[in-house]
Amino acid sequence: MKTIKIECKVITPIFLAGADGQTPELRAPSLKGAMRFWWRAMHGYLSVKELKEDESKIFGGSGGKEGKSSFSIKIKEIEILNGGSYQPLPHHTNNWCNSAKGCKFTRGGKCTKSYKSACISVNSKFETEFLLKDPSVETTLKNLFILTSILGGLGKRTRRGFGCFKILKINNKNFSNDNSLNSICNLLNSILNIFEYTNNIALNKEVHPTANYPYIKEIRIGKEDDSCDGLLNTIGQASHDHNDNSLGFARGKKRLASPIYVSVLEDSHGYKPIITTLNTAFENSNWSVNENKQNDFKGELL
Repeated sequence: MKTIKIECKVITPIFLAGADGQTPELRAPSLKGAMRFWWRAMHGYLSVKELKEDESKIFGGSGGKEGKSSFSIKIKEIEILNGGSYQPLPHHTNNWCNSAKGCKFTRGGKCTKSYKSACISVNSKFETEFLLKDPSVETTLKNLFILTSILGGLGKRTRRGFGCFKILKINNKNFSNDNSLNSICNLLNSILNIFEYTNNIALNKEVHPTANYPYIKEIRIGKEDDSCDGLLNTIGQASHDHNDNSLGFARGKKRLASPIYVSVLEDSHGYKPIITTLNTAFENSNWSVNENKQNDFKGELL
């Protein structure tokens, strides 16, 4: 069976747990789920029906006609730095909210959301092994994994810079990516040729008129920071300052994951946010998108 082995390094803390829900652990289903998400996000030119049909050819599906996945994943922990913890809301310091007026989590002057959570720490290393049942998907799968490592992450708070990782080696050969937006656009087009690079923005050129799911609209790279902690704090503070339903919410059973997805890139100069704007797919057709709030949030990072 054809295999692809990819060695990775953790860039920002990963909040991902095993069976007990508490002990940090890298999980193959979470990685496969992240790859499935970005595959869907790329294919905004498809209707929902077409999306499910094409997706099942790679990832499999639960329907009788959809068949099994064309690959399986194994994760080998090379050097996992556990035992530590990190603040998922890093802009909340010393148990106090940075905002003079407090925030929606403030009770009696103290921010109840200012806590630390067990995580897989920065600089941990792991290897992902893909076992291909269908060799024809090798190039697509490899490029999709590279894309997932750039745009996405693993575990909780991935849309606010956590859970990020970078690729060190592919099949024991050193791997490097210049992380320029033009290069990322070329990577997207190696899978699906519907993106264009213009004015420092990667844009989706083709959208299905009925696509009401979170597909990629544009991708931009923001201002550099010399530390991981500093950038995570900036992302968190910007999210706090521009809090709005159009940036995601959770109220009872009503939830919307943020359509502005911020991941983190690391290079020899420091850390940069990579900001992917997804289509905002509200459950209620009466709700409207506040693009000003979305743009204000992105503006803090650009």
